[in-house]
Amino acid sequence: MAKLATIQERFFAKMIDLGILSIPPLIAIYITDQWMFNEPQRDVVAYTIIGIIVGFFIILFVQWVLITARGQSIGKLVIKIRMVDKSNKKPGGFLQNLVVRTWLTGILNGSLLFFFVDSLFVFRKDRRTIHDLIARTIVIKAK
Repeated sequence: MAKLATIQERFFAKMIDLGILSIPPLIAIYITDQWMFNEPQRDVVAYTIIGIIVGFFIILFVQWVLITARGQSIGKLVIKIRMVDKSNKKPGGFLQNLVVRTWLTGILNGSLLFFFVDSLFVFRKDRRTIHDLIARTIVIKAK
């Protein structure tokens, strides 16, 4: 039987993912803030921000490809865990992993109540959160 990922592994994988996805927008905000006080460099700043936005979407695309193909985000890849279908222990693919588990629950996470309750579900014996239950997935240690 596949060994479940620990709560700590899931937490650190999520922190890596959030960090990777939040750094480019934070850099863009910083550069925009600097630009407002230094108008002569307007073109350089504009191109830099465009580059950061393109970089953000490249990272997002890589995340989506990894989640679809391997059942791993960048954070899960680093921490060596993966999400798999509960019944056959194989990556769920585009519909199960990306559309249902990532995009749908990402929308639901817009509600602070859902996010809080979903996060608490990881303390269950089977460590399945609400988004795992919706997508019929478990998170296991990668081989």
